Amino acid sequence: MRFALGRFGDRVRTVRVSLMDQNGPRGGLDKRCRIEVDGGREPEVVTEETHADLHAAINRATERTGRSFARALERVKERR
Repeated sequence: MRFALGRFGDRVRTVRVSLMDQNGPRGGLDKRCRIEVDGGREPEVVTEETHADLHAAINRATERTGRSFARALERVKERR
């Protein structure tokens, strides 16, 4: 998370990460990573990824979160 969001410095207020195994021991595409980033005055960004491998779900969600937060900040900047 520090790599994906560190460049935004104090614009990131809080980050919540939730990890879930939806099907339990049955297997399949059921490992979910949900990341919520609160930017205070900036918009909140929520990203979810599901994969058979928990680490892959975390990596994909982290990458998407960094890109999504950057786009959200860019949209706010364009409006001003």
